Amino acid sequence: MDDNTITMDSLNTAQAKLVELVEEHCVELDISNYDSAILKAF
Repeated sequence: MDDNTITMDSLNTAQAKLVELVEEHCVELDISNYDSAILKAF
């Protein structure tokens, strides 16, 4: 059985990685630019 529990540690780790990638690639994240159609490719 899979463990689908989300912990604060895992969220903090994921957020830190996201911040690292944003800074590394000089991008700006903006929730108002969200487009759910992009997810269809995955």
